[in-house]
Amino acid sequence: MDFSLFAELFYNANYLPSLTLKDGAPEAYFGSAPARKLLLAAADMFDTSSGCSQIVSSGEALYAYIPQKGSPFALVIGPAAFTQSGARKRWDALTAREEEELLSSLPKIYYNRFINIVRLTYLSLNGEAEDIPHFLGKATYARKKEAEPLDAPTGSTTYAFEKKLLSFIYRGEPEALKDFLLNDVPGTDLTEGQVGENALRQAKNIFVGFISVAGKGAAIPGGAGAAEIYRVMSDLINECERCRTVESVKRLQLGALIELAERVRAAKLPRASSGSIRTAIRYIRDSVCEPVNVSDMAERAGMSVAAFRSKFSRETGISPKNYLLSCRLEEGRRLLAETDIPLPELAAALQFSSQSHFQNAFRKKFGVTPRNYRIAARDATPEMNIFEEPSATD
Repeated sequence: MDFSLFAELFYNANYLPSLTLKDGAPEAYFGSAPARKLLLAAADMFDTSSGCSQIVSSGEALYAYIPQKGSPFALVIGPAAFTQSGARKRWDALTAREEEELLSSLPKIYYNRFINIVRLTYLSLNGEAEDIPHFLGKATYARKKEAEPLDAPTGSTTYAFEKKLLSFIYRGEPEALKDFLLNDVPGTDLTEGQVGENALRQAKNIFVGFISVAGKGAAIPGGAGAAEIYRVMSDLINECERCRTVESVKRLQLGALIELAERVRAAKLPRASSGSIRTAIRYIRDSVCEPVNVSDMAERAGMSVAAFRSKFSRETGISPKNYLLSCRLEEGRRLLAETDIPLPELAAALQFSSQSHFQNAFRKKFGVTPRNYRIAARDATPEMNIFEEPSATD
């Protein structure tokens, strides 16, 4: 087989950048120059001696390694923006101009479709099917304080799990959600009632029910457009009905939940037309626990402070300082609901000058004190809307 020709045809059919390896060394490349830079870096993350397909998520995008058994050749593909709304990515190795060029050329692919592309490519190269590729890595997200593990009695484990999962969607945190799904879920003891006459129907019914809850109970309250979410839910449910195995339903569910979280995040992000401001927005969101100032933001955007302030406010409708404050308060709300970090320590981690400064800013934004918000979040029952803002009390 002419492996370079195969890679070229693969690219022309999918528009996913591809890199051929021979004995682990790069040989031929197809795609844009910015994607080549990322693919070369991604190639070092794979175990080229394993002989099996592998997937890595890095910089909020997916990469895959697909070997041809019995030959020195392998194909590396990516980056794939694995959700249709994932237009704001983070590639620190690229300049703002390179990132805009890359995003304009990449297809937007659901996670489940990317998995199937990898499996089909492996089948084409090796004449046999392969199970879900192995995850070697996962998306990371900057947190000084990580959420503590679930600590719920056996009888409430399933509800506590669902509540935490939905909270990631509501806040628009796809990276944290994926980390939770890939690491916490496999070891969680969940109780599922009988809702189907066989295993496949059971899986589909659970999918439909939970996607409906996630969409109407978390994504829409989180800020995503109702019409958009109903359309996404309809597409996902129709795709689920076409699945022929329990495993394919589970793969679809993983990608579907991440897709909903991405939709919420896209809705929460300020609208910005230029790459430099989008770069600054991502930098701000990732730096809530760092001593960041406007000069740091302007430097990341490649602009003077005065020009950056003016352009940021003009494109987003909010000043850089106020946007940073809003991001820190949103992170504070997450930490209050999911951890037992004492208020003074939490305020310091979020770079507030004092506990009282944090308390006053939190109450002004959310209408409730941090202490009472934490109590309300912990005492929520299945009958109440767990995302409803508590009433303001002293």
